[in-house]
Amino acid sequence: MGYGDGGRYHNVGLSRRDLLPATRKQLATLYRLTRRDHSALGLNRGQASEAIDKAVEAKEEKRARRNAGGFERLYEIVYRQAAQAATDAGRSWLARHPEKLFDVAEADTLTPCHGVVGYAFLRKPPRSNPFMQWFAEHHPEAKGDVLVIDHEFMGRWERDLHVACQAAALKILKRQGVQGLRLFVREEPGENSRIQA
Repeated sequence: MGYGDGGRYHNVGLSRRDLLPATRKQLATLYRLTRRDHSALGLNRGQASEAIDKAVEAKEEKRARRNAGGFERLYEIVYRQAAQAATDAGRSWLARHPEKLFDVAEADTLTPCHGVVGYAFLRKPPRSNPFMQWFAEHHPEAKGDVLVIDHEFMGRWERDLHVACQAAALKILKRQGVQGLRLFVREEPGENSRIQA
């Protein structure tokens, strides 16, 4: 019996470890890279290692082609356009709703609120979407399933203001081919959440 093998491979004469079955970690890595299950193929460790190398190469080539085609720059421009559209829509909404309805107490100050308290956000499309791959690479701080659009009114309390901003951003993103985004609206319960005339 070989030392340290626990008796599993004694008297087999297997000196090449790359001929052993692929490890769970290798199969999981292959699935993550290719989104295909390789467990039923009977790969050995050497074959799995080669397949991982090929998948990594293919991913790098795809990224290089995307960069060479100017997609990185295009996505950056599209994201900026969406943020600008959201800001413009927010300014327009505030111009149409100049009257303060009530104040919201924040730390040491009172913040004027011009509408129903709530929030709206865009839910991210699947990560297979090329725009989302770009977004994940360039905005690693944006965790979860919300697509964060940096606009001037992100810290405001008004639900309808957020709806206007997010809808404007969504329109730009959809026009540029970003599919699978959905707009969600959250309203704060309570007295201040009533729709004001």
